[in-house]
Amino acid sequence: MGIFIMKEGKAKDKKADKKGDKKPRKDNNKEMIKEYTVNLHKRLFKMQFKKRGKRAIRELKKFAQTQMWVKDVRIDSELNHFIWKNGIRDVPNKVRIRVSKKKNQDEDAKEPFFCLVQHLDVEDFSGLRTETPKQQRIQLYLDPNITHIKACLLYTSPSPRDATLSRMPSSA
Repeated sequence: MGIFIMKEGKAKDKKADKKGDKKPRKDNNKEMIKEYTVNLHKRLFKMQFKKRGKRAIRELKKFAQTQMWVKDVRIDSELNHFIWKNGIRDVPNKVRIRVSKKKNQDEDAKEPFFCLVQHLDVEDFSGLRTETPKQQRIQLYLDPNITHIKACLLYTSPSPRDATLSRMPSSA
């Protein structure tokens, strides 16, 4: 049941307007790097012990495919070693990964991009979020039309209150 609005004798459905308005889709044809924490425990829940190692690698590939819109996913050997270091049964519950989407240099490649998944060694997973590394953030915000940047330092004279409230001795 939709809400109808009368304008000049015509009925118009508001729900129909909302369906037509779509968000612009992200540009999938550029290189990008993101860091994720993947919870392997929930992806391997109720999985047979002797199949957990292989399934963990498959789930990481599937995760990278959905995040980067690329079919060609390559797992770094360091990540593979981290997954398999305790054997096929004892896969780590969480893993921090860096997923980088790069252009394919092969001329006869089927896909224009490939995705490389690397392991990031962290001590604690608390407080970590999905993020883009600082190098890529700087590249995103810099405009190619800017030729030079001037740094300007604004100097203000110190307030008289600053000297009285300071805990440091004046000789320090």
